[in-house]
Amino acid sequence: MANLFPPKNFLSLWEKNGFNKPTTIQEQSLTPILNGENLLGISPTGTGKTLAYLLPALERLTTLPAKSQLLIIAPSQELAVQIQEVARIYGSILNFKVAGLIGGGNVKRQQEKLKKKPEILVGTPGRVLELLQSKKIKWPDLKIIILDEVDLLLKEPGNLTEKILNHGIKDYQLLGFSATELGEELREKYFTNQLQLAPEEMTIEQSYIMVEKRKKVQLLKRLAQIPNLSALVFFNQLQDLGVAYEKLKFEGVKVENLASDENKFQRKEALNNFKEGKATFLLTTDVASRGIDLEKLPYVISFDLPQNTEQFIHRKGRTGRMGEKGEVLVFSLPQEVSFLKKLPGNFTEKTVSHAQLIPVTSETKRNS
Repeated sequence: MANLFPPKNFLSLWEKNGFNKPTTIQEQSLTPILNGENLLGISPTGTGKTLAYLLPALERLTTLPAKSQLLIIAPSQELAVQIQEVARIYGSILNFKVAGLIGGGNVKRQQEKLKKKPEILVGTPGRVLELLQSKKIKWPDLKIIILDEVDLLLKEPGNLTEKILNHGIKDYQLLGFSATELGEELREKYFTNQLQLAPEEMTIEQSYIMVEKRKKVQLLKRLAQIPNLSALVFFNQLQDLGVAYEKLKFEGVKVENLASDENKFQRKEALNNFKEGKATFLLTTDVASRGIDLEKLPYVISFDLPQNTEQFIHRKGRTGRMGEKGEVLVFSLPQEVSFLKKLPGNFTEKTVSHAQLIPVTSETKRNS
């Protein structure tokens, strides 16, 4: 009999959380993970990759020796916290304990949690490596290692993740998941089984607004006046994010930011305020937002043009998740339009008029 997603231990909670049909990545990842295979899973953003790896890995952990641990590594603090919360919810069904090993957190408190032998470890590369080297994490107990946003983790400068994977005897199952491909050399080095899915049907509209660089912040202010508009706003440079944040706050716009120079508590508060509808915009850079799941987010705005297709795909994937509708809106300088049209999908030019975002027509051009 074929394995069905989700494993039966989690079916009741999975349905209670509003899921009724597994995605393709969830269905196809299940058997290889349960069989202990190394697996690279590439699937578009918003297709449920966290549960695709987490639920089968938890199920498999029940079949391994008692001291066995599952380690999940994420590239950002926010993503690690998000995964930790999901792991705690589903792990509780099996009476599994979870320890967050996140950079910026209190290391002594994390060491105390490790003494309780938690079955699930979720962390960022620097802190995980530090705890491995100090032998607070027991290498022989790590039986499943999962790299969430594997492409980013294995490309990072000084590659801490590779140091973790090579820390000792390779007696673990390795799973890697992302929306973008991994280079051939790394694929062949670490993954014996590769599962790559074509993009599924997406309900995301793609638009752009022509704007001069000096008027971009004012454009955000005008967008903030549109009823029910809520957006994650991407910047290429941290400095530009900071300037826009201060200007918008001064103008009375409800705004939060995920700047990487803020401490993790400030960033967590910013994310929570945005999720609770206390802010219209959440300003971020690509690294800070990687993998963040914002339920039913209506808009993603690129304050700066994405620098490449990969960056565009990950920005786009923050909206329209699990089949919901969403819109990607790019602020484009006149000289950038030619590059914009090289990105995947078709773009509609829009403008803001009378607190509405509307397509540009010959009439709107005459009236502008």
